[in-house]
Amino acid sequence: MEQDLFNDTEEPISSYVTLGVDNEVYAVDVRCVREILEHRPPVPLHHAPPCFVGVVDVRGTTVPVIDLSRKLGLPAAPVTVNTRILVLEVPLTDRTITVGLLVSRVFEVAELELGGLESTPDVGIAWNSEYIAAIGRLHGGFVTIFNMQKLFDSTELAVLPDVE
Repeated sequence: MEQDLFNDTEEPISSYVTLGVDNEVYAVDVRCVREILEHRPPVPLHHAPPCFVGVVDVRGTTVPVIDLSRKLGLPAAPVTVNTRILVLEVPLTDRTITVGLLVSRVFEVAELELGGLESTPDVGIAWNSEYIAAIGRLHGGFVTIFNMQKLFDSTELAVLPDVE
């Protein structure tokens, strides 16, 4: 179920895990984050979409791993000592999925004021901003907050192997 970040009748979402991809700072609703793992090489599965890098074992559960860089249309980021896998539980329309998100680094859990969040800017040209729920400000810079339901569209995930 998608929640409207700008609806004053619902309790505001204010806690986010901030992460880095390329030179950008992104944020994921802390309620979706089950745990943060140090990088471990995923076991590849053949015939999967390019952003799907494989599966990892998380306490006896097979979890598919998506490379966020590739998902965003960027080249795969090199693995470093800062590379992490965020294990997420993402609520979709018909179910909740567990998925690993491979990111370059994780910064912190940050509190963002709902009143300071802005919708995606209108730039006057066609721009694929469906993954963005809002733009916030943090430590003098910008942070892009993901719309998790759009980032993990169930149509795209339907092509992933059933690993459960």
